[in-house]
Amino acid sequence: MIRQEAVAELHTFIEALQAPLIHSFMAKGVLPQHHPLNYFTFGFNEKAEVLAGIKEADLLIVIGFDFVEKLPKEWNEKKLPILHLNATPAEMDEYYPVQVELVGNIKQTIRTLNQLDIPSKSWVPFGNLQEKSKQSYQIEEIPKDLNSLPLSIENILHIIEKLSSENTIVISDVGAHKVSVARTFQPKHPNRLIISNGLASMGIAIPGSIGAKLACPDAIVICLTGDGGALMNFSEIETAKRLGLSFIIIVLNDSILKLEQETMNKMFGKSYGVTFQNPDFVQLATSFGVNGRRVNHGN
Repeated sequence: MIRQEAVAELHTFIEALQAPLIHSFMAKGVLPQHHPLNYFTFGFNEKAEVLAGIKEADLLIVIGFDFVEKLPKEWNEKKLPILHLNATPAEMDEYYPVQVELVGNIKQTIRTLNQLDIPSKSWVPFGNLQEKSKQSYQIEEIPKDLNSLPLSIENILHIIEKLSSENTIVISDVGAHKVSVARTFQPKHPNRLIISNGLASMGIAIPGSIGAKLACPDAIVICLTGDGGALMNFSEIETAKRLGLSFIIIVLNDSILKLEQETMNKMFGKSYGVTFQNPDFVQLATSFGVNGRRVNHGN
């Protein structure tokens, strides 16, 4: 939907319909953070607050969704009827029971729908779901005194939100931090937050940031990666240096593959082979001829 440049048409459609909208990871930014119909993101393995709202619906209008992000059985347990709107035909199963499908260019399809007399379906999920999601995902007003914030991934994201321009591009690698990015970070525009989802290729953030900077040379690009993902492709800094590209790399340095640790602990009650020794990332950056700084709690 974003790639077919249908965001403006979507705004008109949902505001006419007056129904809540939730995003997959790759659709973040299609609605501004404070839009009254923005019910934020789904697709987490746990604590996806917005799924309660899906269960209350009588029809799901699914626009441009790719099954590789999250299989329907994970978000449509009640097997609610589907209106499928996409550039490709639906892949139907018992958890994706399509009643109607509109296949074609998404921008043109929504534009055509907007020309019809669509009845408003104003509806708010039970239990103040929007506010619960904000609290659960730590989506909140950003404190004015940024120096007082403890150094958590959520607070790093709040600082990026506060200080970045509307044109800033954020690239998230794969790891435990990716879930926090998908939950907490609210981009100002669509296609400004790139999250490796679906097959979730670890190590994408640094080379992805090179691609983003080549595509949008005037935009600030921020690469957000764990230490495991960074070490997979840190050599690409030589490519960025050679091409004269300037972007910010934030390495979350904790010497552990935290997402793998959490998965192993959940499945087996213990983890193995998830900790490792890191180089001095500041010296490593310097060896490539780029500036590096270390930030600790209390800095």
